[in-house]
Amino acid sequence: MIASHFSPDEIENLVRTAAEAVCGQSGDLSTRQLDLATRAYALLTGDDTPASTASAPNPPDQPAIEVWVLRHDDKHGDDISLYASRARALGALAQTVRSRWDNIASEPGVPATGDTLPDEDAVEIYFRHRTGIESYTLYSDHVDGARNTRPMGSSRTARRH
Repeated sequence: MIASHFSPDEIENLVRTAAEAVCGQSGDLSTRQLDLATRAYALLTGDDTPASTASAPNPPDQPAIEVWVLRHDDKHGDDISLYASRARALGALAQTVRSRWDNIASEPGVPATGDTLPDEDAVEIYFRHRTGIESYTLYSDHVDGARNTRPMGSSRTARRH
């Protein structure tokens, strides 16, 4: 049975690969998807070529895409997240600082709540009063050769948004 050679995650990925390939999106397949499909095909056809040496067609070069990287450092550690836009990243950070607003609410000149402030103002006020305790960096970067892929599993330290 071919499925016995793959983990549940790999089987899920193979199903997605088949669906994308059949529906005309084979140019968007990731390297992992191509490798899994090559392994499955070798098992299906009885090919003795080891999966590591099997050659999959090279996907076409994709243009670089812009992502926004948010790194939030606090006493619990580093949290790094990726976002499709600056507004989404800033909105997520503003949601976090509003949930922690009680850390600064007693400071002079700080509103009792950050709920009515625009995202940028809430973030600026919060981190001004948390200097040396919490910090963040937000910047854009370009990812070369990005494809339309889905996250494979979960991670507690990096998320894609």
